[in-house]
Amino acid sequence: MLLSDYGQHAPTHQSKTIELPLTERDYNCVYLPPYSPELNPIEQFWSKLKYTIKREELLDLDTLFSRISEACNMVTHKDSPPTPLPLPVR
Repeated sequence: MLLSDYGQHAPTHQSKTIELPLTERDYNCVYLPPYSPELNPIEQFWSKLKYTIKREELLDLDTLFSRISEACNMVTHKDSPPTPLPLPVR
């Protein structure tokens, strides 16, 4: 099970609430290195979403909602490549 951890990997940042039930079911929890957006597939989605929304001035909420919908429809499985394993050491 690959988990994203936005903290500094201090024990307080790694939730035992999530990890304990997973390890009890024989899942191996692997945390992403801190500050590694290239390893987190959702970052590709947010990047494309922000680019599409900001490409022109927004004049009203309807335009904003339209751009969000358009950006979501543009994202494909190719925009989030599989995470390389083993994870690089930093």
